[in-house]
Amino acid sequence: MLLYNYIQKFINAGAEGIADAEEVKRIRLSNLIILTIFLTGTPFSILFGLYCSTISGIVLGLYILSFFFVLRLNQLQKFLVARISMIILMNMAVIHYSIWFGEHSGLHQMLISFSCVPFLIFNRQHFTIILTGTLISIVGFLCIDFVDLFPFLIVKESSVSVIYYAITVVALMWILLIMIYFSNQNYLAITKLIKQRNERTSVILTAQEEEREYFSRELHDGLGQLLSAIKINVKREAEINHFDANYTVELIDAAVIEMRGIAHRLVPLALENNGLIPALENLVEKIKIENQLEVFFHANIILQEEFRKEIQINIYRIIQEALNNVLKHAKASEVNLQLIQANNTLTITIEDNGKGFSPNEKHQNGIGIQNIAARTEWMNGELTFDAGPGIGTTLIIVIPITELSDKKVV
Repeated sequence: MLLYNYIQKFINAGAEGIADAEEVKRIRLSNLIILTIFLTGTPFSILFGLYCSTISGIVLGLYILSFFFVLRLNQLQKFLVARISMIILMNMAVIHYSIWFGEHSGLHQMLISFSCVPFLIFNRQHFTIILTGTLISIVGFLCIDFVDLFPFLIVKESSVSVIYYAITVVALMWILLIMIYFSNQNYLAITKLIKQRNERTSVILTAQEEEREYFSRELHDGLGQLLSAIKINVKREAEINHFDANYTVELIDAAVIEMRGIAHRLVPLALENNGLIPALENLVEKIKIENQLEVFFHANIILQEEFRKEIQINIYRIIQEALNNVLKHAKASEVNLQLIQANNTLTITIEDNGKGFSPNEKHQNGIGIQNIAARTEWMNGELTFDAGPGIGTTLIIVIPITELSDKKVV
């Protein structure tokens, strides 16, 4: 894991703060090429030093070390200079060694793959640089392959074989690292999409809660005060004009109770004042009183007061939505609601004995289930449910404890 983190840090050098996704890809790819040169070039320098000449190994080592300069340019975000330097160094090293050891060493074959590099690390605006870098590699390859060059160093046939097989291994490593890079790019793209979706979900959920709070406040402070004023005026008029206003006052009292119930459902005071478990207990009691539904509630949560406010609201809304679905669709007489914290997870189970539903029924993918799924995903949880005609419905939500609190819960 430490090695992976170090490699990621190496590949991401200079990419911090860059908004253009395509530019980030080019930065990462150029850093990957430098990493490949370090990993493959170092053994090469040792091989040249052992099988060819000491000086050849030292010179190749100096070439490899020069790529630290390119990496440093990337870290300083001087990307154009870094990429031009990279192309020059790569081609210069291979052409130099190919001339040094001759065409029969096969080193110049690497120029074929080098001719593709400019297309990967430059954007289309640098067409002239791409063309120049590609031509250097192709022309270098053709000259060494077709011009009869007398090598500066005559390499033994056995040494040529070692170098040849080493080049093959390098090519395979190059391909492997490129595959790892593009695989990692896909992973990063998917991770970014998930993060963006979670951020959008967070914005939507926050806006929903703010809207609920606004309507709750308006109902309580606006309509509530208005109904109270109407009640006082009706009583005063009844005393002055001597008529029976009891029925009207009862209707106003009923409207106030209904209004307070709506305001409470929008923003439950028990959740604000007492926390998650008391709010759920209050919700369960109201459902039992107002509906012909027996709700059995059990909670085993450690340090639930440390759960972030938005998490507590989210869990409350999920359970509220699930119980509303039971009331609307299930025709159940009993519901079992459990919140169990164990093994660093919080598991919410909502099981009813209702009619259930088949997978093809529309309300399976209705707004209620979608809201529950969105809230669960926002908390990096997992949602599963088991249902069938006549066997009821079981909804299970598993949330990592690390997502619930700013503090580490053991």
